[in-house]
Amino acid sequence: MMRLYGYRNGRTLRALWVLEEVGAEYEFVEVDVTKGEGQAEWFLKINPFGKVPVLVDGDVVISESAAICQHVAETYPAAALLPPPATADSAHCHQWISFLLPKWTRRCGPSPNTASRYPRSSVCRPWWIRRCGSCNARCACSTTRCSGASFWQGTG
Repeated sequence: MMRLYGYRNGRTLRALWVLEEVGAEYEFVEVDVTKGEGQAEWFLKINPFGKVPVLVDGDVVISESAAICQHVAETYPAAALLPPPATADSAHCHQWISFLLPKWTRRCGPSPNTASRYPRSSVCRPWWIRRCGSCNARCACSTTRCSGASFWQGTG
């Protein structure tokens, strides 16, 4: 069973969301970073950087929310959160995840100064917004590359 170490808000929510989306069995271990638990000796043995979230899946220890989400999505391919690997769709999906992730804020959606510039790729569904309808209004596609494409709709 997977074990997710994290705090109840922030980037841990991304990992929790994808675990729920795929129906994974997991244990959540709260690391109260407001009380310094991220720097506790027991936690630094798991993640020497002292950051959350961290996913432990057997012998594999993964930090960084996007890497955790990708690992979980790949571990549960039947959930169809990612396109088939080694395809053009997969490459474009990874491109958009890498491009959009740093621009994403704690609100559900991109920051106001980037919302109109970044399209929602049709080839992958971001785990943290699938059910958030308010994201629709914030993300629009104005580039030729995406005209006629399906976009993340916030439904699920």
